[in-house]
Amino acid sequence: MEAVTKQQEETQSIARPLKVLVPLIKQDIEAMEQTVDKIVSPYYLSLGEKLLEANKQTSYGNWEIWIKENFNLSRQTAFNYMDYAQKANVKPVLHLSYADYLKARKEQTKLKQKTEQAQAQRSPAAWAEAWTRKSEQIVADRQERENQRELFKKVFNLGYKEMAKKLHPDKGGTNEGMHQLQEVKQLLARFLQMI
Repeated sequence: MEAVTKQQEETQSIARPLKVLVPLIKQDIEAMEQTVDKIVSPYYLSLGEKLLEANKQTSYGNWEIWIKENFNLSRQTAFNYMDYAQKANVKPVLHLSYADYLKARKEQTKLKQKTEQAQAQRSPAAWAEAWTRKSEQIVADRQERENQRELFKKVFNLGYKEMAKKLHPDKGGTNEGMHQLQEVKQLLARFLQMI
């Protein structure tokens, strides 16, 4: 019995060479990451979907504040979760794990940077043409926003006039009701200036 114990001690004390250990350790790390990623990816998806839902409920400009107040997440991390959920919901089956998705995003960003660099090296004529198209698109977008703003004003004014007819003290309403309507009008007018 003592011989077996001595032999086990000697076997345990003999260390494997580093060049043997390195691939074994890498293999264990990779297996661990794959297992963790398979387990965690559904949570990333669920988290992204909930963040998308919450984003729709927060007022403009308050999203980052809300994230910082409630969670220990950076804006970029929250965006990554949300983007992952959006892409997963667009495709019938998402075959990428979250880690693979992040790798693909990095590659996409590199490709975008290369494309931008190539565009920067275009001829002046091509650059001017692209700039003209972009400028025209900006002008068209601004015009569209202005049209929407004007339509909103018209709809708002129609609604205001109808409510004023019902709430005005001379028409059977109350001073308090008319006062509340005025407050809402002022609030919406300020909102209209922001958009």
